[in-house]
Amino acid sequence: MESYYPEEVSRRSRFARQAGVPLSFDSKGTGVSLECGVSVRMFLSFSDVEISEARFVSNGCGWAVAAADVIAECVSGAALKDLHALEGLERRVLSELGEVPAGRRQCIRIGLEALRKALADRRASIAEEWSGEKALICTCFGISEETIEDLSAAGTAATVEDVGRLCGAGTGCGSCQMLIREIVES
Repeated sequence: MESYYPEEVSRRSRFARQAGVPLSFDSKGTGVSLECGVSVRMFLSFSDVEISEARFVSNGCGWAVAAADVIAECVSGAALKDLHALEGLERRVLSELGEVPAGRRQCIRIGLEALRKALADRRASIAEEWSGEKALICTCFGISEETIEDLSAAGTAATVEDVGRLCGAGTGCGSCQMLIREIVES
């Protein structure tokens, strides 16, 4: 029987291992394509500083489902510091699925958008729960300005990379690296 999709896309869309809403999750995000009306919702569960599980639901075509399945599979079990602001994830999806026609690239983008929004949802919940007296610098790992100042004052952290190695700050989404640099240089 001939398939409408390439073999890997067809297999992934029919047998998506990461599909479904988990019983519990820590954050969620939605990506939408206004070109075709497809959406992908990504659900993330965390254990300390890693994504313990990523699952998704989609109302989309085989391309959207297959791309979301690859994305969720790639980040499940990944340490936040190893995601490097998700660089290279689109290339990974392309290598898993094979040739993706230009008109179907939005299927990958909506899965990535859902993941980014789920990670942003996680950062927002950490910031909302923050009760420290000092400023919260790294929302990915819940690291305060005081912690970074202490590492710098002790002489163990002279660079953003040192801080990341010691406490994880700056190694998640990377948006706090400029603030970390200011703290260690002052």
